[in-house]
Amino acid sequence: WAQATHHVIIWTALPPGTRAKQLDIRITSSRLRIVLRGGEGEDTLVDAELGNVADPAESEWQIVNGELKVHLAKAKAREWLAPLLSSSKPSGVDSARNAAAASSATASANPPVTAHSVSSSCREVRPLPRPLSAAETVAAGARSRLADSYASWDRFDQTAALMDLENEGKTDEPTSFTVRAGANAAAMSAEGYKKDAEEVALDAELEEKRADLRASLMEYYADASRCRELGNERIKAGQPAEALAIYREGNAALSLFDTSAPVLAASLKATADALSALLHSNAAQAALLAGMWEEAAAQAKAALAKEPANRKAAWRLQRAQEMGRDA
Repeated sequence: WAQATHHVIIWTALPPGTRAKQLDIRITSSRLRIVLRGGEGEDTLVDAELGNVADPAESEWQIVNGELKVHLAKAKAREWLAPLLSSSKPSGVDSARNAAAASSATASANPPVTAHSVSSSCREVRPLPRPLSAAETVAAGARSRLADSYASWDRFDQTAALMDLENEGKTDEPTSFTVRAGANAAAMSAEGYKKDAEEVALDAELEEKRADLRASLMEYYADASRCRELGNERIKAGQPAEALAIYREGNAALSLFDTSAPVLAASLKATADALSALLHSNAAQAALLAGMWEEAAAQAKAALAKEPANRKAAWRLQRAQEMGRDA
């Protein structure tokens, strides 16, 4: 198993050839149950209490390379000392592996009990548990400090802290205004004034969404770059029709840059446009080689719309128009 700030991943071995429809998986906030159904009945792989609280609505599972991968979303950003606290007897699929995991999880999840004094109202004197060793004392203290840190974080008012940072040294009135206008959108923003809690929270949410958008755009840009490389390989292999399809796929991946243009930095949009122009120009060449004159002209025009100074695209447009007239 493994974990990050917001999720825990558990891998479970499966018999060779197991399909998803054979699995009955139940995930609740506190328990995980995995049952394998076959021709000879059911086999419970896991039936265990979770090491902490999960969010079932955001949790999922899939079969990867013959193993079951369970992705548990954490209800709170907490460290899990173990993925599972208790489990039924492991199945024969991988009994040694599951037994070892259960043993490790149980040991991690049950820290030693600290000694306590006896109440004076009790007549019967109970024996005290054994004293903690030095290592156990340090571990218990670390767990206590970690719990205190998590509790402090739960009480932390993030919006109030952001307000203090955002409004430091500012007045109630704006100190400047900025106006931006583009082909499809216009915006005006005020700067240098104190913001209320709602504005600060909205700014934080927008920044988070912009970061997610940038990450998605970079993934699409990488996909489009790979399409250009694959298309070039198909051209060299004498497969222009296949290359054309791949170049088209690359440009489709870049379409998000056009729809996101109003919120993108100009340099990022220019970078995407340059790659799009290359893909369109290469697609025009692939269409010429495949004898698709109208398609070649359309792709060349699209390249010139992105990059008017693209000489290759201009030549390919002229060539496509000439070949189309001759045909």
